[in-house]
Amino acid sequence: MPAQLKRRLLIFLTLVLLIALAFLAHWYLKGRFYESTDNAYVQGEITRVSSQLGARIDEVLVEDNQHVAKGDLLVRLEADDFSLAVERARATLATREAERLQADSRLTQQASLIAAGQAQVSANQATLGRTQLDLNRAQALRKPGFVSEERVTTLSAESNVARSQVSKAQADLQGQRQQVNALAAELKRLDAQIATARTDLAQAELNLSRSEIHAPISGMIGQRAARNGQYVQAGAYLLSIVPDQDIWVQANFKETQIGKMQPGQHAELVFDSYPDTPIQGRVDSLFAASGAQFSLLPPDNATGNFTK
Repeated sequence: MPAQLKRRLLIFLTLVLLIALAFLAHWYLKGRFYESTDNAYVQGEITRVSSQLGARIDEVLVEDNQHVAKGDLLVRLEADDFSLAVERARATLATREAERLQADSRLTQQASLIAAGQAQVSANQATLGRTQLDLNRAQALRKPGFVSEERVTTLSAESNVARSQVSKAQADLQGQRQQVNALAAELKRLDAQIATARTDLAQAELNLSRSEIHAPISGMIGQRAARNGQYVQAGAYLLSIVPDQDIWVQANFKETQIGKMQPGQHAELVFDSYPDTPIQGRVDSLFAASGAQFSLLPPDNATGNFTK
């Protein structure tokens, strides 16, 4: 072999050895402390947007792959029925409140009637006392002949009339008091109806607000199923939003690779779509079990489980 060829071969072998030593040194000093995998996927909490009402879609304002911000209007449902429900609920509430005011006014008036009834009872009792006193005096003077029998009879009749007037005034007063109890019960009933009417109004207003469906998060629209004029039931799927925040990478490693992995450790992510732009991250957490264990039919390797 010529000397020049030997020299070139020696240089080539030396370079190969140096490169191998460099790779070996890099692995020993740094590479052996890192684990890598190509079995990794970007994950995120995809939000499925549904209708909370049964109604016809009036307008869809977004398209697939369109970016939306949180709060943006996505879908508008036909709201005529819900607007009418709000008006009916408001009218019912106004009626109940008017009835409540009338009942309260009658209760106030009834208090005045009770006061007047009590005054009437007192006046009739005073009249009864006076006529009874006159009757007693006349009866005492009848035997000596100072008072005629006709006068005694007249005073007795007046006393009986006064007594009946007292009884009537007391009965009227008792009736007025019972009317107060009835009005108080009616006020309680109306208060309950007003509370129900307010609840119905709040529900009607809530349904009306739900006729406009807004984006719960920011992200990209995907799998849009909503179409103009389409009738949807409550809970029907409309579209999905892929978040542009709060995303992560789920990486699958072998069991022999995770022995020294801990949350918080540094990680470098290289995406196939951006191979020249590595992204720095950190280990958030480690799964408690492999993904296969959470599948619908988890694997069950029966080898060695029993002896036939």
